[in-house]
Amino acid sequence: MLLLPVSAAFMAQPATAQQRAVVAQHEVRSMSLNSSNGLTPGATLWAEVIATPGALGATVTLGQSGVRLVLKEAGAGRYVGHHVVRRADRIDPMQLMMVQVNYRGDASAARNYFYPPGFQALATGSPHAGRPVPPRAPPVAAVPVVESFAVLPAGRLAPGSELHFRLAGTPKATATVEIPGVVRGLVLRESGRGVYEGSYTVRRADNLRSFDSAVATFARGSLATTANLDLKGAIDAPRGRDGRDDRREDRRDGRDGRDDRREGRDDRQQSRDHQPPQVTAVAPANGEVVDERRRTRITARLADAGSGIDAGSVRLTVDGLDVTQNTEVTAEQVRYREELGSGRHSAELVVRDKAGNTTRTAWSFQVR
Repeated sequence: MLLLPVSAAFMAQPATAQQRAVVAQHEVRSMSLNSSNGLTPGATLWAEVIATPGALGATVTLGQSGVRLVLKEAGAGRYVGHHVVRRADRIDPMQLMMVQVNYRGDASAARNYFYPPGFQALATGSPHAGRPVPPRAPPVAAVPVVESFAVLPAGRLAPGSELHFRLAGTPKATATVEIPGVVRGLVLRESGRGVYEGSYTVRRADNLRSFDSAVATFARGSLATTANLDLKGAIDAPRGRDGRDDRREDRRDGRDGRDDRREGRDDRQQSRDHQPPQVTAVAPANGEVVDERRRTRITARLADAGSGIDAGSVRLTVDGLDVTQNTEVTAEQVRYREELGSGRHSAELVVRDKAGNTTRTAWSFQVR
């Protein structure tokens, strides 16, 4: 039996002599057909068509077999569908496949394609037809990991002061910083392998009491991770009325003018932790295709080298729905299991450590 990989290498070739487009502005650009095990009963055929976006529907008819794959638009101009080969199917790979895409106003576009060579070998008795070809999984992008995020201030915060941000994590990514109410989109450039640096000079128009926190967005491809940094514990900025620290209020917080040192010791230790938690080994991985016949497992590993993971802060959202209550959460991992419908799904995991540093990781996968 021929095992065909899900790969763009098996692109169906257009039968150019029979190509037609009913309406000029709509066109079918390409088609690919792949299989889990040739044309044997029980094998799954996957079809992908690239055509003008916005169609009402699209189909692929497999020659004169009567088998028709109904495609849905999975992305702008990308139509996908599948068919499980039945024992009664009589699919002849030497015939032509016809793609038809229908648009509003009775407009449509159609194009004929030859089967890929691997399918045609089944009919011609090629010696390669009986050799299974190992399937190649599509490349999976890794979630970018933030190892540390810190700021190095130059003395007391004032107009003209320079804040130097430094982020360490996955190499060859993009990093930006936002100080809410002050600046957004501050670019950190990779100065060394996995080390990103950038500076911000305080302007005279800036409200110095807005320098409470900084948020780093760390992205690689379609995946992004965010990390929060508590600036109040890292820089000497005015917090009280008229730029004063309002020591009188601070004095009342401790008995006889003293801070409660025993209770504050842990807080000071946590304030020195500027490393956000790490989220790794998310599953299903970004872009992965999983089988709908099983309950989908969503898992991730958690780690924090500083103050430790605050398990009560973990939030898992699937397709915009908070599923944390049904999720098993520990300081080391997150586990969630649900029978998701076929199609594309998104997940977002928010984790905070005991010092308040936050990591937000988002990814997507597909269930078939």
